[in-house]
Amino acid sequence: MRFFLDFPEGAKRNDVELPAERIYFLSSCWLANESVLSRARRRRDEVDNSIQEITQDLETLEEKQLSAGFLQKIGSFKQSIDLVERRGRLRTQLDEIDQTYPLDSSKVIRGPKSSNIILFAKEGMVAVKRFRGVGGKKEQYHWVGTFTFNEFFEDDEEDED
Repeated sequence: MRFFLDFPEGAKRNDVELPAERIYFLSSCWLANESVLSRARRRRDEVDNSIQEITQDLETLEEKQLSAGFLQKIGSFKQSIDLVERRGRLRTQLDEIDQTYPLDSSKVIRGPKSSNIILFAKEGMVAVKRFRGVGGKKEQYHWVGTFTFNEFFEDDEEDED
């Protein structure tokens, strides 16, 4: 989700000063599809459990290495490398799941009642846009801060009879 506000007079807060320009607000939002979210939670739990199992296996290997001979240490070293690499791949998957789905309820807020099926990330990014590259045609957003959604307000609708 992106929106912007124009600041024709610029903006200043503490030691940050922005020239008169458009300020962009970028955040994430999702449809609150419970079946998709429950599948994502199960997948996240599976990946997290696999990471914990690998960590336990690595600790067991480390304990065995203390009393192992030279050749055994070489074999367990290779096994340790394989486990560490697999754990790294699983952590990447875990990060992707966390970035893709709003699974941490403390980091999301439900949209207004009129669109209660939308979840918004509580925190978003504030950015300015600059043009770079040949001829200044490539857009780049530069992060200058964050913003937070606390709650959504509803317009008071009057009953029409």
